[in-house]
Amino acid sequence: DVDTQLESLLIAPWKASELARCAELSAPSQYLIIIDALDEIDGHEGFKFLRSLLNVIDSHHLRDIKFFVTSRREQALETHVNSFTDRELSHLEWVSPKEAQADIGTYLSTELPSLHSDDVEKLVTTAAGLFIYAATITKYLAMHHPQEQRKLIERLSGATPPHPSRMTALLDNLYHQILSDAFGDFEAEFLLSRQQVLFTLLCTAVRTSTLIVTQLLPSGHDNTDIADEVVQRLHAVLYVEDNKVLWYHKSFPDFLFDKTRSKQFWCDSDDHHKLLTLSCFQIMKKGLQFNIASIPSSFVFNKDNPALVTMVERRISPILKYSCQHWDHHLLLSLSNSLGKVLKEFLQLHALFWIEAMNLMGLDGLCEVMLQTASKAGIQVSDIQAT
Repeated sequence: DVDTQLESLLIAPWKASELARCAELSAPSQYLIIIDALDEIDGHEGFKFLRSLLNVIDSHHLRDIKFFVTSRREQALETHVNSFTDRELSHLEWVSPKEAQADIGTYLSTELPSLHSDDVEKLVTTAAGLFIYAATITKYLAMHHPQEQRKLIERLSGATPPHPSRMTALLDNLYHQILSDAFGDFEAEFLLSRQQVLFTLLCTAVRTSTLIVTQLLPSGHDNTDIADEVVQRLHAVLYVEDNKVLWYHKSFPDFLFDKTRSKQFWCDSDDHHKLLTLSCFQIMKKGLQFNIASIPSSFVFNKDNPALVTMVERRISPILKYSCQHWDHHLLLSLSNSLGKVLKEFLQLHALFWIEAMNLMGLDGLCEVMLQTASKAGIQVSDIQAT
């Protein structure tokens, strides 16, 4: 319950600390909490969270604290925000072009100090007020020598300016350039293997490592050289944090999932999720087994077995964990009825082994939810009996 969590984790501590904050002379007079890119939370969870947050804040009339939230436009969210008396709603398009260009120019000059002023002006003009364009092109140019930077700027600034209603064309042109530089020199066979790495990075249920991505592919192995190379070549749009590959902005996967925009670089998400679904089942068939953690006695509770955690870590590999937890995600998004037979065969032969593994990982409560997800995908599992 988000409302209850906000009450206990935000409202109650804030009110309890009011006297201490007032007594502390060096404490700020006001606090600002920034919540960025709320729309990037899957589904409508971002909107639900913000609605709960706004309701709690509005009902308690909190003092000395403000929230700054950014998100893509959503009509229901705007209507909800406008219902409050104490609020300020702003749209990015309300910022004057001159002000936006001045900010972008300052940013580019700071991040790329070797650029001549005329090159900065060209980039400012090309960016057309889109900061994400400026941020992406900065990362793209940073890995090139000054002479190469000038050539790239000339190439990008020479593109025909898009119609105001097609501002995505700016990013499309830049993303095409980045992908062409990264993959343009490879023969078809080797290009495909690198595209599959990229598509898997975009389609995994959670952001993960290049090792997991490599092992999910049909030719899966432990050598991550190609996947690491893909991430390195796409440094302008991808980065690694805590051994997980992430993208700087949601506009990049949006671009790749749209065939009309990405063209030859298009990711057919339906087809790729089908591939990953089959891969998950194959990994589980190969890795799951009876008593996978080698528990000596079924009469001992898990909590009373001090060696269990070590054995689970040793016997259930990261790729097997991922497959056990997320096969339903790929199944749901594959939009393929042909996977029903594969799921039925898996559950008939391996259901108990899968449930045991999920239990050992402390995720047994998800089993029913995942089977319900399979039903949402149009695959009936109610009559499947484990043997």
